[in-house]
Amino acid sequence: MLSQMIQDFMDEGKRVSRWTLKTVDEYEAVYSLFLRIVSDMPVGSLSYPVMREYKQTLLRLPPNMNKSPLYRGKTVKQILNMKIRKSLSPSSINKALTRVSSLFKWAVKNGYIQANWAEGMHIATGKTPQQERKAYTVGELNRLFNSPRYTKDTFTSPYMFWLPAMGLFTGCRLEELCQLHLEDIREVCGVWVLDINDNGVKRVKTANSKRLVPIHPFLLELNLPGYAQELQNQGHDRLFPEITSYRDGFGHKPSRWFNDRFKKTVGINEIGKDFHSFRHTFITQLKQSQVDYVMLKEVVGHVVEGETLGRYGKRFSPDIVFERLVSRLEYPGLHIGHLLTSRYAR
Repeated sequence: MLSQMIQDFMDEGKRVSRWTLKTVDEYEAVYSLFLRIVSDMPVGSLSYPVMREYKQTLLRLPPNMNKSPLYRGKTVKQILNMKIRKSLSPSSINKALTRVSSLFKWAVKNGYIQANWAEGMHIATGKTPQQERKAYTVGELNRLFNSPRYTKDTFTSPYMFWLPAMGLFTGCRLEELCQLHLEDIREVCGVWVLDINDNGVKRVKTANSKRLVPIHPFLLELNLPGYAQELQNQGHDRLFPEITSYRDGFGHKPSRWFNDRFKKTVGINEIGKDFHSFRHTFITQLKQSQVDYVMLKEVVGHVVEGETLGRYGKRFSPDIVFERLVSRLEYPGLHIGHLLTSRYAR
């Protein structure tokens, strides 16, 4: 039965893939609604018509069905017969279709079904991948880093000072930075690096996300390694001990602080510009500098395609990445020298 196949997939995912609680909740919510729409059935009855019905139903359903008192406790059929003012967004629909496709892909490999009936079902959003998340302009970066919090050095927590600068000069994801341990800041091949790994309670997005990221000269000027050493002398084991882990990881609180409060204080309200935009800015700037394409993919944790470079070619050593890529990263017109006088730049 479909419900049993879903359960088997979830059990394996939680045991082998080390999903976060947030990931488990998201999968369970999607599959619960999937079963409500198509009903429990023998997996041999799954087909493109079944998936068409599921997709067409998603297009008509409202968001937050389990939270809104208007829809809570009602069947899908009853909800569809109501006057719905707002439907699920294309991104929400595509996320649900992706989750179902992941289930079916696993099911094909494990011999439950013969084909991935959800593959290629995504709806058009009218946006290219580059448009969904946007890079910051130099003007916006100056507004962020020249805000009163930076110029007057009045941040109440160290992560507020460090994370935007680290995001801009490493291209790392927010969660990767928030969960760093002090032992992850070390010297390899004569250069300081951030060791992005999934040791202990830490998580990475994909296997390729595990990597060594050379620390940019500006972060070295800020004395990031020295700051880490001071924390270690105080008996801490994490770079940001003031951050606690939530259901979706260590990045929950910093994400809400930056995206919901800090960037808005300097007038950055454009949809698609958030903390992850530092990663887009980092990649865009290096792309414009025409750095080595494979090296860039490795330093941000993306897959390097191809048998020769992807499978047999081992990663560039950190000293080469520092010399030929990281040290070349510059943001002309960005004024951030005052950060060097912060109490956190020890």
